Amino acid sequence: GNIFRNYYNPSEQPYTPVKINYLGTVKKWVENALSENLYNHYELYFNGDLADKITISNIAEIPAGAFKNCISLYEVIISSDVTSIGKDAFLGCINIRSATVTKNLQSIGETAFYSSSNLYCITYNGTVEQWNKITKGTNWQYPFHKYTISRVECTNGDVSLGTN
Repeated sequence: GNIFRNYYNPSEQPYTPVKINYLGTVKKWVENALSENLYNHYELYFNGDLADKITISNIAEIPAGAFKNCISLYEVIISSDVTSIGKDAFLGCINIRSATVTKNLQSIGETAFYSSSNLYCITYNGTVEQWNKITKGTNWQYPFHKYTISRVECTNGDVSLGTN
């Protein structure tokens, strides 16, 4: 796939984020972890379509920084193929409001959802016991902050993560 970037002019008001149109699939974007080195917030498009609702499938691991600072993501569905979410995978994705993961998930990396400040709940398609067995990295969900994931909805009840 290829990337086309439209850089913003800092003098423009209001601030306009970088727009990236990736000519490829979600899978290819994830495999190449193309956003790992993007430090500014950006809007992501796949073949001209805004990446606001995506399904990540046909890949075992979401690598480190895969969607770091992507502000166009609103809803993320992580399919049963995915067993690992890497460090910083969704760090800074400030507009995610819905994330669904399956019971095949085995690990969530350090700061994977850190600063995903509008994501208050994860839907987990497994039991509380299965959720508790997932290896979770340090600060995976922005602990001790009022804007954080505070709950995981499981098939047999909820897990409260608590906040300050």
